[in-house]
Amino acid sequence: MYPGICVVILYHLEAAIRGCEIKQLEDDCKADLKAYFKQL
Repeated sequence: MYPGICVVILYHLEAAIRGCEIKQLEDDCKADLKAYFKQL
């Protein structure tokens, strides 16, 4: 459960940086963020 929560937090941070809602993030962006978290 912990990794999933962290990825969702990354989604929210990215959406905040872009000034949009989380549901407006592209699937490619979400995949990149998920891959980034896995390599940490």
